[in-house]
Amino acid sequence: MPNNSDTIQSLGKVLVIGGCGFLGSHIVSFIVNRHPQTQVAVLDLRTNSNRNSSPNVSYHDGDITDAAAMKALFSEVKPNAVIHTASPHFDLKPEIHEKVNVGGTKVLLKAAQEAGVKAFVYTSSASVILDHETELINADERWPLVTGDAQPEYYTTTKVSILQHYLVFLADLVLRHTQRQLSSKPTAALKTTLAS
Repeated sequence: MPNNSDTIQSLGKVLVIGGCGFLGSHIVSFIVNRHPQTQVAVLDLRTNSNRNSSPNVSYHDGDITDAAAMKALFSEVKPNAVIHTASPHFDLKPEIHEKVNVGGTKVLLKAAQEAGVKAFVYTSSASVILDHETELINADERWPLVTGDAQPEYYTTTKVSILQHYLVFLADLVLRHTQRQLSSKPTAALKTTLAS
């Protein structure tokens, strides 16, 4: 029996943030190959490398920390889904990690929320659960986050920091979807927290 994802020709409009980087460019190629009618928009600081030749892929230069530019891009692209892979190299200054990983992701979450995006995928880092003692075998979202003094890398600290904002965004997304499904029926609010 064929996999259902193999038969879906289009995922609608997908915005891949950091789509010219290593991970992002592979995700763009995967979407183009698996779902050839999907309209893919790629956002990166510079879009001159790792470009896909499909006519269904458009490229947009931009800075995720620029709220006005992101609002304009989301308004132009009107994505159904966002895949956020952008992040500075782990050995850059802490200020850059804070600005991009925390500030930039908050800007993207707000733009996605205002644009009515239906799905938002945030790629974090395995280092958020890596304690340098335990091997990461069959690791998943249930593993505890390594934070505070136990976390030696500032890059990873910023990746953990934004997770709480991401979870609040997801809770809001679920709530909005539930409200649409139930229309006039009562709904419950979701509150998410991260233990430090």
